[in-house]
Amino acid sequence: MRRRACYLIGALTLFACAPGLAQEPRSGTEQAPIVVQGRSPDLAISELVQSLPPAPANGHIRRFEHSACPAVIGIPPDQRLAVATRMRAVGTAAGVPMGSARCRPNVLVLVTSDKRQFIEQLARRFPSYLGELSARDITRLAQSPGPTALWHLNGMVDADGRAINPASDSVAVVRTTRADSRITEQAHSEFIGSALVVEARALEGLTTI
Repeated sequence: MRRRACYLIGALTLFACAPGLAQEPRSGTEQAPIVVQGRSPDLAISELVQSLPPAPANGHIRRFEHSACPAVIGIPPDQRLAVATRMRAVGTAAGVPMGSARCRPNVLVLVTSDKRQFIEQLARRFPSYLGELSARDITRLAQSPGPTALWHLNGMVDADGRAINPASDSVAVVRTTRADSRITEQAHSEFIGSALVVEARALEGLTTI
């Protein structure tokens, strides 16, 4: 599954071919500051809880526990670099482990002219790149009214943070010398990839930052 995430960028390049509409940054090295503002603790806690992704009972909220490697497809090269650099800055500020400059991309922003057509073609030709989404989930994602669509690819890690590679397509085997614990999970889910599809019309009037 982790290997599929590494190959995702190559397959999606076939579809993300919309012209880049994002405006050029004012300078090649410009980086807008990441501003942290003080807020009411109660309001901040409420917004945090509401923003968390759903997790099953006794489940684990997924995150990137290994390297996240951002990349952008569908806009001119200089703009791709500016957006990816900004993604790295935001990820670092949020405490996300970031890959090296030569890492294999697994966090993708894909600019296309037609989100629905993009996802439908992807589902027909490369369904495995849509992760664990069901056919119903894929249809709902493609037909959603907004100009964007987001999904994740999931993997498993053991209590020591090592990736668990399934022995088959559906069975993961944990090999460990750790004793059973009521505190530490023997295995839990993690993100190994994310894809954000954005229609080009949504970028009109925006800068690359």
